[in-house]
Amino acid sequence: MNGGNDGGRRLAQAVQSAAKILRAYLSGNLIGAAFEAVKHFCPQIFTVIALIVFLPFFLFLSLPAYLLSFSTLPYADQQSTDQKAGYVEEYCAQYDDLLDEALNDLKEEIEDDENADEIHMQYENTRMNSTWVSAIYCALYENDLSHMSEDNYKRFLRQTFSYQIKKTESSSGGGTVVPLENDFVLEGGSSGHTEVTIIISYYTPEQLMENLRFPDQQRMWAELMHTALQGNSSTGGEPISENVAQYGTLIHQYAELYGIPAFESVIRAVMMQESGGRGGDPMQCSECPYNEKYPDGITDPEYSIEIGIKYLASCLRGAGCTSPEDTQSLSLALQGYNFGGGYINWALENYGGYSQENAAEFSKLKQEELGVSGYGDPQYVLHVLRYYTPAGKLEWPVPGFTKLTSQWGDGREHKGIDIGGAGINGQPIVAAADGTVSTAVHSGWGGGYGLCVYIDHADGLQSRYAHCSRVIVNVGDTVVKGQVIAYVGSTGDSSGPHCHFEIRQDGIPQNPMDFYN
Repeated sequence: MNGGNDGGRRLAQAVQSAAKILRAYLSGNLIGAAFEAVKHFCPQIFTVIALIVFLPFFLFLSLPAYLLSFSTLPYADQQSTDQKAGYVEEYCAQYDDLLDEALNDLKEEIEDDENADEIHMQYENTRMNSTWVSAIYCALYENDLSHMSEDNYKRFLRQTFSYQIKKTESSSGGGTVVPLENDFVLEGGSSGHTEVTIIISYYTPEQLMENLRFPDQQRMWAELMHTALQGNSSTGGEPISENVAQYGTLIHQYAELYGIPAFESVIRAVMMQESGGRGGDPMQCSECPYNEKYPDGITDPEYSIEIGIKYLASCLRGAGCTSPEDTQSLSLALQGYNFGGGYINWALENYGGYSQENAAEFSKLKQEELGVSGYGDPQYVLHVLRYYTPAGKLEWPVPGFTKLTSQWGDGREHKGIDIGGAGINGQPIVAAADGTVSTAVHSGWGGGYGLCVYIDHADGLQSRYAHCSRVIVNVGDTVVKGQVIAYVGSTGDSSGPHCHFEIRQDGIPQNPMDFYN
């Protein structure tokens, strides 16, 4: 009862005080009204003032922690992921260099441990996309980006591949090569010439997440970050590396020789999947029946390209594929390239052609037959075709990014389209088609285009790429469709990172979107 009486008295006093303040204010005595307000409501007034003054300050201090950490969220949503993608993209841009450093570190460690005269690196497949690696790295730490540093990222890259060591020793006469794992001792002792080959096998995103034992929530975080870094779904293939592009002349030469000139883009896609254009066997065809020169593994890139194309041509014939537009028979030939020719006949006899299901079945049958834990890549077709754009169709200039921040025309006679989106800064720009570089601005204003590239294609077609951060081709260079030519930036007359993309026919600007579905 006393508590209720005290509350009633306080309420009555507050009403009386408010009445005094109101009377003083209405009579024009502002100083008196202020005095009464301070006298009766001092704690409340100071509380309100403190909230007004200090609340924005505390919100400002907490903003970086919010932006750089997902850990406060039970589930990451796409909007918050997009905000953080910009922080991660600089590591995407360093991915290739840091991975090369990690591989060199591995090589040096093995050199220290092994007494060998020569050490070679061999790659069984192509490295993972940089955006996937970065996305999985973030998800590993539950998207708490405070763990993101160059040293931590580089250490993580050692988990994105596995490796095997193959040692051989040759006799002093140069004729005998003996695998050292057989514990065979050459008569008369060691010749002193030992070779070590480090066989690198890169993981796919799914394999890496499986190795890291990702639960569903971490997989979701990885997928959201990958989406934020990539932008929307790609309308074209993934970029062809400079290492693959450098073999354009040889690919053309042997494609003509073995009767498959229409399949040059397919050949480049196969090489991207097999090796990324690295090593002495870029087509990874050492076990091919046509390899009669290097029984212990091909070490000559030109010979690898010749044998790989010859074997692919035989797979295409076996699959009855006469055009790269025939997706079904092309898929059968590609899977045959990976599994071996026996698959093509088996698939035709049992199923009438290729399917993902029968590829998985064939792989399992071979595992049981040979007593091995794995056989080939049952998803090889999908892995190759991500690098392939059918002949006659233009490659999308910024793979993975389809958001148009400015349309053709756009009310201001805009002569192209602007491709933007979260995380696009520093991403690779690729050639829309085969051609010759006619303009390459590496520094300066570029007439408002900033750093830019013009490529002349067949039949009077020209493509232009503007506002780049870096241009990596030169005037006179021959480029192939999908080859990286520059990186997205905001140079010249630009208000933010994007790629201004133009198509001109006989010098007349065309709507680039007319060239895409």
